[in-house]
Amino acid sequence: MNILITHAYSTDNNGDEAILRSQIDTLLRLKPDAKITILTANQHLKSAKGPGKTSELHSLFFFAFYYSKNPITRTMNTLLILITTLMWGLVFHLFRINALWIAPKAIRPTLTAYLKSNIIITVGGGYINGRNSLTSTLTLIIQLHSIFIAYLLRKPIVLYSQSIGPLSNWFQRKITSFTLKKANIIFARENITSTTLAKIGIPQHLIHRSADAAFELHLPVNSQKKSFHIPKIENKLTIGITVRKWLTKDKQEQFLSELAKFIDILTEKHNAHILLIPQVTSDYHNDDDRVQQRIIMHYVHNTSGVTNITQKCDLNTLLSIYSQLDYLVGTRMHSVILSLIHHIPCIAIQYEPKTLGIMMDMKQERYVVNIEDVTAQALEKTFNSLIKNRRGYIKNLCQGLKKYKKISQENNKLLTKLLDQVHPISI
Repeated sequence: MNILITHAYSTDNNGDEAILRSQIDTLLRLKPDAKITILTANQHLKSAKGPGKTSELHSLFFFAFYYSKNPITRTMNTLLILITTLMWGLVFHLFRINALWIAPKAIRPTLTAYLKSNIIITVGGGYINGRNSLTSTLTLIIQLHSIFIAYLLRKPIVLYSQSIGPLSNWFQRKITSFTLKKANIIFARENITSTTLAKIGIPQHLIHRSADAAFELHLPVNSQKKSFHIPKIENKLTIGITVRKWLTKDKQEQFLSELAKFIDILTEKHNAHILLIPQVTSDYHNDDDRVQQRIIMHYVHNTSGVTNITQKCDLNTLLSIYSQLDYLVGTRMHSVILSLIHHIPCIAIQYEPKTLGIMMDMKQERYVVNIEDVTAQALEKTFNSLIKNRRGYIKNLCQGLKKYKKISQENNKLLTKLLDQVHPISI
């Protein structure tokens, strides 16, 4: 069986890497003989992610947005890819003819991977959304286009562990509804997504509640605490903090300044040692958390109470770091998830609805602070509540993880049933 995983982003985003690793592990448990091809936006491809069973190709998203740095060339290239692949897909849909010559030569191996697959499964994540701008709408179109191509090729389609929305205008809602109705299964990773899908007219039988795939990540058997040493100072709390670039320039500066004030409060009032942890270190869109960490260090007064981790950390290293914390204050959603699976109490700084949705599942919504509402005082108040209610937090967390495990087992049965029904390839 050939499984094609689409929409993978970058291994420099460790949240995405956690999702992808977990998803591959799950699929290989369900179908040990499967050959998995991953369509990724990584600049440099990896030949294998498992014991000879997985390989990578560049995604249509990569060719559309990262093949050229010139914005005019990039826009023209995106339109060319959209038009030619749509024509190629329509010809196959109507006449069962593989007219590969229609498409640019560079993307033909990717289209061949679509055609040779038995089933198309999108990687888990939160990329089907749109702001009210032309660029954002174009990005949404190319994300949906990769799903629509699968429909034209008459392939079964599964949307794996998705956060969908917000969708900012009627056109975005219309094209999303039109495309997602072609799927066989949509796994919604929180209730906010389930509600969004219902509002845009997705039939209820397609929607199944799931959890973020990273919650299913199989942790190494050996202790991870040996793989990365963090400064453990006697009688001091070890608190991790993750940040990201998200707001406009002035608001981002204010956000980082307030975080720095909160760090000083933690070191002075709570006898804590702080770790600034880079969850994402990607060159795409200058999405490197270490840049934001340097700005925070400029604002912090008590720099001796802070360890600023400046190295690029892979997923295993991050898992090691999170496992050693007493608390985490996380802007990056997957820094929160990777801490929660180690039973580390977290405050989540919300930049998209998916964060609140997942924390609500864990009955921890009181420990969510909107990124635009962050002040040192608001974070201190929330942190004081977290310390006071630590035992209750852990209890709710354990119940939430147990619930997610049960949901995962039911969804795996559903996915296995679909995989068993997949027909052999006939071209």
